[in-house]
Amino acid sequence: MGQGISALSYVDATQTQAAFRQALEMVFAGVDILVVPATPAPPQPIGATEVSFADEVEPLFNCMIRYTSVFNVSGHPALAAPCPIEAEALPVGIQIVGPMGSDCRLLGVAALYEEGALAEHHIRLEALRKNAT
Repeated sequence: MGQGISALSYVDATQTQAAFRQALEMVFAGVDILVVPATPAPPQPIGATEVSFADEVEPLFNCMIRYTSVFNVSGHPALAAPCPIEAEALPVGIQIVGPMGSDCRLLGVAALYEEGALAEHHIRLEALRKNAT
């Protein structure tokens, strides 16, 4: 995979990554965590390969990693969770992101979110499962 990348390009990329990580850490100087969208679209049907936005169509893979890849590059701890706000009862995703080294705090915040915000969603899912059988 890295055969087409020169040493100079690699060094430039790692320097850009370090600068981006540092800039994002500055954001966390003023906030404990970030809660941001995980995807720009609700779940798509199984087998779908594209997603439509207004007049544009793009590959589903590109759409699904658009917001998550930022934190893959920076290395910040992040997790995705459902956020059940769609009219069709399909959850969209949120990401909970923390500063470097905040993995335990991030998991604690996610647990509180799941207990509070997702309790009704889990009840609806259980009802759907019972009705399906």
